[in-house]
Amino acid sequence: MAGFLPPYMVTQLDSSLPGYSFPRSFQVGRRTTAPFVTDAQLRGHLALLRVFSELKERVEADADLNAYFESNMPDASDTEAFRQKKWAAFVAVAVERFERWYNTISSMDEFEFRRGHFPPVDVMMVWHAYLLNPGWYAEDCARLPNGNQLRALGEILAGALSSFEGNYTGEMTHDSELSRSRWYMRTETVWDPLRGPREMKTKPMTCPGCARRVQAAFMNKEGTGYAQASFSLQCACGMEITRDKLGALKFVLDIVRDDDTHRSFLAGTVQSPISNPIGTYLSPQTLVRASLFKDTFVSSRVFARPKRKGSHVSESEWIKQIMKRMKSSISTVNTKLSTKLKPNIRQHVLSAYTDDRMFSVELVGAVLRQGSFTKKMNDLQWTLPGYFSSSVDAIALQHAIARYHAFMDLMTGPGAFLVPTLDIDLAWHTHQLMATAYGTDCKEVLGKFIDQ
Repeated sequence: MAGFLPPYMVTQLDSSLPGYSFPRSFQVGRRTTAPFVTDAQLRGHLALLRVFSELKERVEADADLNAYFESNMPDASDTEAFRQKKWAAFVAVAVERFERWYNTISSMDEFEFRRGHFPPVDVMMVWHAYLLNPGWYAEDCARLPNGNQLRALGEILAGALSSFEGNYTGEMTHDSELSRSRWYMRTETVWDPLRGPREMKTKPMTCPGCARRVQAAFMNKEGTGYAQASFSLQCACGMEITRDKLGALKFVLDIVRDDDTHRSFLAGTVQSPISNPIGTYLSPQTLVRASLFKDTFVSSRVFARPKRKGSHVSESEWIKQIMKRMKSSISTVNTKLSTKLKPNIRQHVLSAYTDDRMFSVELVGAVLRQGSFTKKMNDLQWTLPGYFSSSVDAIALQHAIARYHAFMDLMTGPGAFLVPTLDIDLAWHTHQLMATAYGTDCKEVLGKFIDQ
């Protein structure tokens, strides 16, 4: 890389290298295609990663936030393990902020996005991790309320990606009291991500046992807050609320829902390797497939709707009966359906029901996993502003794009499962950020949806 060489060697390298002409098309499988991504989009993605990395550094350095963590979390100490717990708790609050924003989005946001007015950086970080689970993301956009609107905003975000280098800061570009007030009115949380954990103290939820609304602390000294690994809350009805029980209730609500919409399908039963949903459109074959999956689940005695005096009991009573048969645990479903569905199908579906979040991806874990890739990009110094600004260094990104197309060509083979190198992974992740284009390219060029 020219960035590592002294100036006289850079000059020599520039003059001695043969000219490189970036291909206008690539052979992927049986198709010839224009490049899936550009080097400008890769640079924009790296700018996003830089801002996410800077956010983590700000969280670790903020004295007020650290004092709050230390007074509300057990085993407070200046150790790597405790720093990881603090970051995980911060991310859990960020996921809550993302969900609150998601529930308020509308077509009005498209105008703001086109002006470059994006959500706070922690919300963007969660959305970024969500996009990098392309199968679940595509399905949720077709299945969940507001999903199609999120897809539309994602297209605007994808279109702006190439302009992010040296431009995206993660700060409010329309900084005003009015803007901040609007954000608070929409989400009941402040704009500043570092103030979020200190001001958003509790998480509302429904008790899986009695259906009453309760409030759980995000963090506490016992380590049982909603944003902590050992979440537990005692309800007045006597039930100990855990993530497993919340996930079980989420699953049961999807089982009993029958409203002739995509929401009535179970998570993980709409997306398939050969037909990915784009927008709200689902093919008739996909709808039949999803219906059959749900019928397979519902046919189990665990989910049968009981009758009383010749007629079915109310929906609320039905939910209580199922939760009782399931012992309020999602693991019971896995056991009860062991003879009806293959293990990989059961595990795929049930993996979407690990908590009470509406999304099929466990977003806290998704953000934490993506953090390791961001660190690798930082360690390579690829996220530094202007790192790929020279013509010589830009060739490295073009090579990454070419290698990515060769990688995808190999992925068209039957049963192919390959592990990409870092440069290929950067191009792949960038392609996935353009969710609609990624789904279309997979379907039209590769003939299947690549989701790994």
